[in-house]
Formats: sequence, structure tokens, C-alpha cells
Amino acid sequence: MASTSQRIHPNKEAFIEGADHIFASWTALELAVQQQWGGPDSQEKRDWMVDVVVEEFGKKGSKIDQEDIEDLLLQIMEDEFECILEDNSASDVSYHLCKIYRECVKGDHSTVDKLRLQRDSKDNSKAAVSSSINVPGQSVSGDESSSDEEMDQD
Repeated sequence: MASTSQRIHPNKEAFIEGADHIFASWTALELAVQQQWGGPDSQEKRDWMVDVVVEEFGKKGSKIDQEDIEDLLLQIMEDEFECILEDNSASDVSYHLCKIYRECVKGDHSTVDKLRLQRDSKDNSKAAVSSSINVPGQSVSGDESSSDEEMDQD
């Protein structure tokens, strides 16, 4: 997770936390880190990946494109973890990152709060996560994938 001695805006802080939670629930990335596909510093590469993605959102702001984020995730997974993903999970992750970003910009941290509760619950029980929001790396239901909150495909 990104750390800094400076105080950052609460919305950015929430987005960083949300991104960290999303990456922590991404099965492909979790497996790559656990199995050290990126070498002995796989955990550091995962943390760096969060920083890179947060920085990309910071550069592009509301002009961010979900497909660009997906491409960035796929490229990092291939370059840093020698993992070529064919499971569409990078698309799910990029969707959730864009969704959380849009919410955090508006000061809405409800999804980040839900992710925090999920992660705390998972850490406490080590049980499967289930809630009203989708966890990246798991199937997106038909209702969720066709919601009106999807990014425009310009």
C-alpha cells in the first residue's frame, strides 16, 4: 500500500485503500505473489503495482479509460510475474478500480468501507468472501455487468 509522510486528501486515501483491497482479493495476483512468480520480491512488486495504478488514475483523472487500466494490469502481470492472464480477471479488476475511483472522487467511500469489512472478515475467519459487491477475480453476475455504472466505451 502506498505510504507517505504527507497528509493526502481523504478521497485519494480512500481510493488507495480501495485499490489495495481490490488487489488483495485478485486471485491471480495473490497466487503470483504466494508462489513468488515475480521472484523473492513478489510482495514488493504487488505493492508497487498498487502505486503505479493509483499514479495512473492521478495523471488521467476522470479521463481514465477502463481498457487502459486493464492493459496496464495485463502488462505488469506479464512483465513482473511472467503470468499471461486469459481469465478476464484483469477486466474485472479494472472495472472495480474505475468504479471505486468515480465514487471516491465524489466523496463516496461506501464501497471502500464494504471492501474493508470484507477483508477484515476474511482475515478473521479465512472463509470465502460473499457480499453485495463483486470481488475481482470472481465471476461478475449478468445484472452487475450490465449496470448503468459501467464506464463509457469511447
